[in-house]
Amino acid sequence: MALAYILSLIIASTSLLGLLFGKRVEGFVSRYSAPVIGVSVGILSVTVFHLGFEAFEESELVWYTLAALLFGFAFAELLHRFSHETHCHHGHEEHAHEENPGEAHACAEPVLHHHGLGESLAHDVHAHGSEGKSSANRVLAKVVAGDSVHNLVDGFTLAAVAAAYPFAAIPLAFSMFLHESIQEVAEFLVLKEAGVSRRKAVFYNVLSGLSIVLGVFLGFSLSFVQEIVPYLAGFSAGILLHFMLYDGLSILFRPTGKAAVFFKNCAYMLVGCGIGYLLLEAFSTHMHH
Repeated sequence: MALAYILSLIIASTSLLGLLFGKRVEGFVSRYSAPVIGVSVGILSVTVFHLGFEAFEESELVWYTLAALLFGFAFAELLHRFSHETHCHHGHEEHAHEENPGEAHACAEPVLHHHGLGESLAHDVHAHGSEGKSSANRVLAKVVAGDSVHNLVDGFTLAAVAAAYPFAAIPLAFSMFLHESIQEVAEFLVLKEAGVSRRKAVFYNVLSGLSIVLGVFLGFSLSFVQEIVPYLAGFSAGILLHFMLYDGLSILFRPTGKAAVFFKNCAYMLVGCGIGYLLLEAFSTHMHH
């Protein structure tokens, strides 16, 4: 249990990356998003497969486990639709950066528009020059709400996985950490573009990042009922499968017209799969002994 809380705090620390990189934030997002997301998705794909396999193998009621997985996927889809207006997804910033070098918009545009971010938030970001503080506050509220819900669910899944299969918690947390490192920097960039002050952006990023700890608490609260732990693991696997498809694969492999980009992203993902497999093997062996 303590391990999951420690891991959640490490993941939450990514909310400070915007402050750490300062003026270099645009370069960080554009340069490192593809490899970081690729490795994260690779680790997550191996972890999800392993979770699903373990949940079905240990379940006495396979159909219930399948229902839990499908319910988790459906829940994540509802969350995705909510995030459509509030959660900032990172696009293929590397491609956009090449089109408009030297401008913050080169990174802000794909962050705002990729993978279902609503037009209203995009309008709020670019309207800050004329509407001032009210526009900035609208962007801040939307970003914080979406990020808080996303992190809450991350914490819940981390706790459910840690309760059922502790050895899978570390690779899962590593994947979340990588994903959030880009996510949080991208959100800091959006807030900066909207006219939110640096101090305020960091404060609310940290505040929303800490919601992952509340998610861990909620996950463990339900996990005390041992009979439902395998089904919670199946439910979490469904959520993670959705995240892998919509927050990972759809970003990595969206059409760019460049074969080199496609094969590079495949390589990043394969590296992640290898890391995920090694982590699962290492920790499962260690914990069984």
